[in-house]
Amino acid sequence: MKAIFLAALFFLTPFCLFAFDTEFSFSLLSDISSPLPYAKRWGELSQAEIKGNLELYLYANDKTTFFVNGQVILDPIASLSDSFDLGTGEQHLGLALKEAWLDYNSDYWAIRVGRQISAWGKADLLTVTNVLCPRNFTSFNFLDMSDTYLGIDAVRLTFKNDVYSLDLYWIPVFRKSALPVSGKHYIQKVLSDSDEFPLPEFRNISPDPKFENFEYGLKASAYWKYADVSLYGFYGFDRLPSSFNIDALFGYFNMEYNRSLMFGADASIPLGDVVLRLEGTFFHDATIPITNFDLSNIGIDNIKDLFNDNYEFGYKKREKLVMLAGLDWMPSGWILSAQYYGDLVFGDMGELNRKNYVHIVTLAASKSFFKDTLTLSLAGLLQFEEWNNMLLLNASYNATDALVLSASVYCVNIFSDLGLKTLNELSYWGGATISAKYSF
Repeated sequence: MKAIFLAALFFLTPFCLFAFDTEFSFSLLSDISSPLPYAKRWGELSQAEIKGNLELYLYANDKTTFFVNGQVILDPIASLSDSFDLGTGEQHLGLALKEAWLDYNSDYWAIRVGRQISAWGKADLLTVTNVLCPRNFTSFNFLDMSDTYLGIDAVRLTFKNDVYSLDLYWIPVFRKSALPVSGKHYIQKVLSDSDEFPLPEFRNISPDPKFENFEYGLKASAYWKYADVSLYGFYGFDRLPSSFNIDALFGYFNMEYNRSLMFGADASIPLGDVVLRLEGTFFHDATIPITNFDLSNIGIDNIKDLFNDNYEFGYKKREKLVMLAGLDWMPSGWILSAQYYGDLVFGDMGELNRKNYVHIVTLAASKSFFKDTLTLSLAGLLQFEEWNNMLLLNASYNATDALVLSASVYCVNIFSDLGLKTLNELSYWGGATISAKYSF
């Protein structure tokens, strides 16, 4: 079926280009990443990709638009992971369909059908209300977090005027976030070096496409002179796995997804040169994994006993409140940002390897030089309970209007790994990335 769809798209595209008004852009992006000297497997390439990205708009009239955003990915290090689901060619070459939707936009209402990306919330680097779209966590490029979002296959109905808008989402097919679980992914190669625990194969158990697994979303927004305010509602599955269990027969780590109900709100308030951002979300029946099981006590000799016992990692249902407050300030060409994030889980935490309240702070600063051709930026994240932290330094240079060169260095220090001691291989991790993007 995927092959038929790809063939139809290839042969019909030239006719569509002549039949409608068209607008398109194409870019080539190359990423090369390597661990820092103190990290494991230093000197190797952790990522070397070339991506061709095509965005195509077809305008049937002033109200009807068809949009396609597709990618061709060349990965010379490893074959594509499960994040690319449209179709694959040779072992190191694949296709990805990020978006493909048909949109009808009238004065007071609109409808969009197909694969689409919708950004909820106003948080930067952290996720509070932005739970609608899954993400691709397989890349080592942290420069543009917005590029990690994947589309949902949905119908979106919008009612609007100059001040207010209401979006209603119907999502008949669940789509999960892409994780570095493939045995050929670089992270898995690092973890497989551990002498404490040989990793089994991971397998995603996605909800079946049936009526009781449909997902629904709502966004209501108001755009006033003194503030932008939005309300959110979502009833669906977590985009990341909520629980794990071991399949003793086949030796799999099964990752399962659970449903919850979410209500959220955000506000962006300009206060002179400063913008105040507020965001909050309440989750009913959020799933918190039971992770106080220490895998480092298993060892290679008795790993088979663990599988034979069909150990259930499991989870507990809890009510959860997530909050964020942020400030953005732009003095004299600088862009300064600070955020405070709090995650509160209600109820007894005796079986869960986390505290009721977890809080994080992020700081970011950037400055442009030489007529805005060179931009230097620094971002940091600190989680207070275990002092986990991340630091990112980036330099980006616009060599021409079409060519952008960038380099970044990132350091990740994880002192708490949710009880899974084998992840100590990634406790101190850092890397450098060099990127080039050409657009035309």
